[in-house]
Amino acid sequence: MPPMDRIVIVGAGALARTALDILDEMGWRAHVHGYLDPGADATLRGQHLDGAPVVGGLDRLSTLKKNGVTHAVIAIEDGRQRATVSQLSIRQGIELVSICHPSATLSRRAKVGDGSILMPGCIITIGATTGLSCVIGSGASIDEDTVIEHYVTIGSGCVVACRSRIGEGTVLGAGVTVAEGVKVGPWTRVPAGARLLEDQLRSGSETGGELRREAVAGSNPGPVATGGRTGQRAGRRSPRRSR
Repeated sequence: MPPMDRIVIVGAGALARTALDILDEMGWRAHVHGYLDPGADATLRGQHLDGAPVVGGLDRLSTLKKNGVTHAVIAIEDGRQRATVSQLSIRQGIELVSICHPSATLSRRAKVGDGSILMPGCIITIGATTGLSCVIGSGASIDEDTVIEHYVTIGSGCVVACRSRIGEGTVLGAGVTVAEGVKVGPWTRVPAGARLLEDQLRSGSETGGELRREAVAGSNPGPVATGGRTGQRAGRRSPRRSR
């Protein structure tokens, strides 16, 4: 990013505040123009969050470039709204910028889509790719040759094993484990702690339903999803890059 460019954070919740913190850790705090409140009535307009001003609502997007704002981080928790605002920003000529906490580990042979947010301690390994405006939570691991499609949210502590594919807009709750080669359909919500052992390809599904029990050695109790069912298992500073 050129040194004089300015960044707006679109969002005014916890994810937006985290984005500001990451920008601070990257040494980019001075580039931050402020937040845009994406709420319908932009109730936070005029307030400050962690020292940065809320400069308006989404209606300001069309005028930001005239004020020297060239880049945006779309830090909105809801994936569908994140997708809509990402595309709106692009149409307004504002580029999406990816941000990466310095403690994240990113392979030189991984590809991260524009507008993505990589949180502290996450790992993206060789051959893995993420789409536009993805959120990779703290301590999450994306293993080799995995494909994360656009607007996906990977919760803190998730493990997505190699050669998996996570469909557009899907949300993996905290601590989800996706087994090697498993495919998850678009706009799916997977509850925290679930283990996905088989493909979950029904679009827009909520993984859950009938419960069963399954023992998995060496693990703690938590839901297990197989074939669409959920059960129980027992038992700037640059980011570090893996070699």
